[in-house]
Amino acid sequence: MSRNKTTIGCDSEYFLKEITTGKIVSAIDKIPGTKETPYILNSGAGIHPDCVSMELIFKFFTDFKAFNAHVVKTFLEVEIELRKKGYEISDKVSHFFDEEELRHPDSCIMGCSPDMSAWTGDFNPAPLPVGDLKTLRCNGSHPHVGTKSLTPDKHILFVKNMDLRLGMWSLTEDKDMDRRKLYGKAGAFRPKSYGVEYRVLSNFWTFTEANRKKVWDGILLLVKDLETGKLEEVPEIVRRKINHG
Repeated sequence: MSRNKTTIGCDSEYFLKEITTGKIVSAIDKIPGTKETPYILNSGAGIHPDCVSMELIFKFFTDFKAFNAHVVKTFLEVEIELRKKGYEISDKVSHFFDEEELRHPDSCIMGCSPDMSAWTGDFNPAPLPVGDLKTLRCNGSHPHVGTKSLTPDKHILFVKNMDLRLGMWSLTEDKDMDRRKLYGKAGAFRPKSYGVEYRVLSNFWTFTEANRKKVWDGILLLVKDLETGKLEEVPEIVRRKINHG
């Protein structure tokens, strides 16, 4: 059991799909909120367009049942409102958009806040969808981990171990291959005042309770190992597999 209360939340991106045609469309001008001022849903989650996706900002919890219920409630609330407008949430991780859906200037704003690599200690370059990838857009879902034990000097080791436990697992569970051409490189994270934001995973894990529980339990085990001094250095092969596997 963790000596400190561990809080876990996440921000997740999703495409919108037309109900009648199945076409993936831009979320710009179709949902409320902005990145600076998200619209707060009845569930307590925030919502706003992000590039061409819909971003949901789920709240922090210390208990999985409460977190899971919050995610389910948020999905239901959003689906009800989207259906009134003829849309639903797509489960696609990445998509090559029709160019007509990318005419708005915001559709080209990607990676506006840089993240870091736990493997190099440097900032990761912003993704550049050029050439064959020009119309590719992708969705991530980034767990945010908060605990007093996760001090800045522990970030690098903790994130590498997240790669080992969750990043490697995602290679077998996340069937999308295109997102990794732009996002989700090994060790991608943002340091936070409360801990870290882990940016390797796509949104695949948010769609089922089993995968949500897998991520939740994996994080708690890592926090326990952190607090008991059991976290070890992670071999370079993990980085290579996530980036090229």
